[in-house]
Amino acid sequence: KDKPLKLLCIGDQVKSKPLELLCIGDQVKGKPLELLCIGDQVKGKPLELLCIGDQVKGKPLELLCIGDQVKGKPPELLYIGDQVKVKPLELLFIGGQSNVSPLELLCFDDQSI
Repeated sequence: KDKPLKLLCIGDQVKSKPLELLCIGDQVKGKPLELLCIGDQVKGKPLELLCIGDQVKGKPLELLCIGDQVKGKPPELLYIGDQVKVKPLELLFIGGQSNVSPLELLCFDDQSI
């Protein structure tokens, strides 16, 4: 339990406690990720989960899946498991490149499920 939490694996509970996600500077599959954090500016600090309905930089998130578009931009999204407590999926907005293939669930140890 004192080991770094994986990005998120199916079965993890994301509503019961805060999880630490990838920070700026971390790399997944050799590609640096830019992550957004609720009400925070991302500057290497631990990120909190984004929930549907939460706002990121003042912009409300909609329920999104890989391939969906946000504000006309097709960002790559990491979606957590199939369903999270049958509630809207928590997701990470990955800035930068938008022309990459859909991402799989990634873990801190750089493994994909």
